[in-house]
Amino acid sequence: DEPGGTAPNPDPPGLVPALDEHRHTALVEELTALLGDPPLLPDAHRPARPVLDRALRRERERCAGLLATARGVPEGPDRDAAWHRARRAAKRARYAAEAAEPALGRAARDEAARFRRIQDLLGDRQDGVLARETLLHLAREAEAAGESAFTHGVLHGRETARARETERVLCTVEEAYGVPPAPGPVR
Repeated sequence: DEPGGTAPNPDPPGLVPALDEHRHTALVEELTALLGDPPLLPDAHRPARPVLDRALRRERERCAGLLATARGVPEGPDRDAAWHRARRAAKRARYAAEAAEPALGRAARDEAARFRRIQDLLGDRQDGVLARETLLHLAREAEAAGESAFTHGVLHGRETARARETERVLCTVEEAYGVPPAPGPVR
């Protein structure tokens, strides 16, 4: 018995009929067929190391390209969107490295840690983007209500400065990790 004196219901309403339905039988048949003939990619029968090395290199290059692109976009919403795309690429590269770890070992684990650091920095930057948007909205509401928006402006300025500092730190991290720097100044 459960605490309170009630036993769990071994036959919740609708469970047995759902399991007896055609959908359940079809699901079992489809799963059995999937196990018998899995839809593998062409590289599935090749040794894992070179396949995963190549896949991880592609993700690394994709991420590096998006980071370089983001650095070259003028400040504003387009730049924010470019950094966010780079963050998603870093996340994808991190997941690829984590998935490759059983075959590639420490190198993949280290790569995943590097991409996690980049992803975390870009996540902090994206949080700042959202905070600035919220602060602008609150400032407009305050002005419409006849209140001062000064504090919102100060906080917005701090978030903007924080985003710039995050970008500077990110460039340092990229250089330390061997991500090729983009041409031109860091904003």
